[in-house]
Amino acid sequence: MSATIDDFSHYLSADSISTEFSINECVNIAVKLLVAEFLKHNIVVNYQQNSAFLYTGCRNELLQVLVIILSNAKDALIHSDNEKIIEIKIEQNSVTSISISDNGCGIKKADLHKIFEPGFSTHSNHLDNGLGLYIARAIMRDRFSGEIKVESNNGATFTLLLKEYKVGGGGGIDD
Repeated sequence: MSATIDDFSHYLSADSISTEFSINECVNIAVKLLVAEFLKHNIVVNYQQNSAFLYTGCRNELLQVLVIILSNAKDALIHSDNEKIIEIKIEQNSVTSISISDNGCGIKKADLHKIFEPGFSTHSNHLDNGLGLYIARAIMRDRFSGEIKVESNNGATFTLLLKEYKVGGGGGIDD
């Protein structure tokens, strides 16, 4: 497991490039990376772009987080007999929030406090190493001074909170 963590350590390295980027474009790229899987499993992704939503930070690291969350949403929907839907919403106020919701099976209450632990997985698949959400949270905290919140009711909602910074703040949008 430590070798796998080492493989992802470059996402947390200090030499990551911070630039202004479009969050909409980043979300679109993440969806496109998984579109074949979404189509294969008849999953509909609803995402309306309402604004430019520019952010200054490490675009590739946010992309990695989005792919992890979207991939988990896909996994939650694969065996559903209902219509399979992933909803993506972005809001930009004092923080930028990206919410990704699915109407899958949700997360058991007993598992909610463990899902960000390294090695934890609800899948019996031997290829799943249980590091995705651990890595996603580490990236959000270390590179965006942000957080990931999770709610589970009829499906699950993961909300990425990206802290905004003033000029020279080191990771958020300049005012």
